[in-house]
Amino acid sequence: MTLPQSGAHPASPALSFCLPISRHHRLPGLGWHFQYRRLKKTLLLSVRFQRLKDSSLKGPMINSTTHKDVGVIRACEMLLDEMPLFDPSLLQDLDWSSSKVSFSPPISPLNPGDGLVLRPLRPADLDRGLYKVLSQLTEAGDVTKEQFRAKFDHIKRTGDYYVVVVEDTNLGQIVATATLIIEHKFIHACAKRGRVEEVVVSDVCRGKQLGKLLVATLTLLSKKLQCYKITLECAEKNVEFYKKLGYTASAETYMQCRFFN
Repeated sequence: MTLPQSGAHPASPALSFCLPISRHHRLPGLGWHFQYRRLKKTLLLSVRFQRLKDSSLKGPMINSTTHKDVGVIRACEMLLDEMPLFDPSLLQDLDWSSSKVSFSPPISPLNPGDGLVLRPLRPADLDRGLYKVLSQLTEAGDVTKEQFRAKFDHIKRTGDYYVVVVEDTNLGQIVATATLIIEHKFIHACAKRGRVEEVVVSDVCRGKQLGKLLVATLTLLSKKLQCYKITLECAEKNVEFYKKLGYTASAETYMQCRFFN
């Protein structure tokens, strides 16, 4: 498994130690999520092996090998930090010509604008200002890297969350994000339903059609994933915006029972 090409970030020279490991452990025909879990397991085994050596070996032997081993571990950690939440080819293979949403000037998931990249969420995006953007939508809270990584791993394992971001590669910052959640139903012959949530564009990038682009992208993605419909909830002031993207108002009333902020 290699580093994603779009929006890639400079890597440490130590990464060269890790890439042969990832290629060695990649087997033809295995799914994206399996490859991710296999690479993560390789990293954990490397860490355990290093700890075992540190506790059992002494003298020149450990001094001659520790630096390289630590480099492998750090490089693998960097690789995992850039691992996308889902297979990027799902976005690259969308039939954009079937979208009924118009853009002026023209933009698309593959060409969202100068210096911008639209891609799946990565763990390293926590350090690229993801929560700064989310806080412009709602109370995002303060989380540690450990909490964020645990949540990332959890939603990746489910295979039903598609969080996309737009990164300004000149700034190395996330400037927009949106989420597609797939619900599995017994109704409609055991169908799937898509839900769009947490659509937000940074105030420094509004007016660049990124909100339209995110929603149009997730709408096409839900169709590609064979959802029988896709829904979203929005404030009354945003109804007309979503109507222009092909959504219609429902007769149902959104209700909630909130337990925490």
